Amino acid sequence: MFKTVVEERIKLALLLDESITWYAAHTEQIKDVILDLIQNEQLIDKGIDADGEIIGRYSKATEIISGGLKKAGEPYNLLDTGSFFRSMFIDVLENSIEIDASSGTFRKMQNQNWWRISILGLTTDNLDEYVELLKENYIELTRQTLGLD
Repeated sequence: MFKTVVEERIKLALLLDESITWYAAHTEQIKDVILDLIQNEQLIDKGIDADGEIIGRYSKATEIISGGLKKAGEPYNLLDTGSFFRSMFIDVLENSIEIDASSGTFRKMQNQNWWRISILGLTTDNLDEYVELLKENYIELTRQTLGLD
């Protein structure tokens, strides 16, 4: 039986599954970009959380203890040994992502008076960048499913 192009596209459209596309769009590359934005742009470069707030500032004592690696008055960058950054990961959930960490350093940080969950979040600008990357992947995956590429 002969099928029109429209009938073929409708058949392919029925294969679209939003949740499968959502998971597939979160490639390892996008997860790496998210972690890079948090670790480098937000924490190392600026010492800020997702709200753009400075997490804290190093004291003179910290400057002395660190041998000058951490200067008094500079924002916390949370780099220290690197175990916190290395332990960060992203879980893709049904309609959101969860950014978390698992190191002993991370567990210790959670007991500090400066700790807040927004340290693991994206600033508005970085969230916009993530959304654009995800949208590109989402559109590409949809086009592939529909046979438009």
